Amino acid sequence: LLGDAIVGERERLHTRVEQFFERITLQLRQVLREVELRGDERLLVSAEAAASLLTAFIEGRMRQFIRTRFKEHALHDWEADWKVLQVGLFGSEAGSAT
Repeated sequence: LLGDAIVGERERLHTRVEQFFERITLQLRQVLREVELRGDERLLVSAEAAASLLTAFIEGRMRQFIRTRFKEHALHDWEADWKVLQVGLFGSEAGSAT
């Protein structure tokens, strides 16, 4: 999914991988908008920017997992990571979607 294994593959496969990440971003954006509409939390940035950041984080963790040859779990230190993301996105540790 990150392009390492599909180098030299057909353009159609690259397009499908791109669509996969676009769907992740779209789903995150929708969830973040719903959180705000319900009044559960207030984002410090737009839902689009927050979704983009979270998608980049996900992709980075996937790359790290591959780089460590599948030794370091993608959710390693998730609790600490979420605290940092949470403060950056919501301004507090209130949104406990752990």
